Amino acid sequence: MRAYGSSMLPAIQPGDELVFAPVAAEGLRLGQIVLLRQRDALRVHRIVAIGADAIVTQGDSLRHRDGAIALHDVLGVLVAQSRAGRALPPPHGPARWRTRLARWLLRHLPGARRVAVRFPRLSDLLR
Repeated sequence: MRAYGSSMLPAIQPGDELVFAPVAAEGLRLGQIVLLRQRDALRVHRIVAIGADAIVTQGDSLRHRDGAIALHDVLGVLVAQSRAGRALPPPHGPARWRTRLARWLLRHLPGARRVAVRFPRLSDLLR
């Protein structure tokens, strides 16, 4: 699927192509990016809490968490991502501190999301 919106900046930019794989409830982990069905729409957010029968998600650049989401509404977990035709590695590993810093900046600095959307290469540096 193609990403729209800016709630997952800097990890996912508008226009990124995302591939999801089905996952069992016991395969869900904190920090994973999941595809969710909410009402009649699809949403891509990161898992921030896991309960016995529900998870809580949040967009990387959003200040507030989503409400509890039933496990049966999780459609899949992000397994591949590409931007402008090139594959991107998952946002883990040695540069993870940059991703965390970028998420914090996007959540707490007024106007940071507009800057990130306007200058996508800046978001690439923070990835």
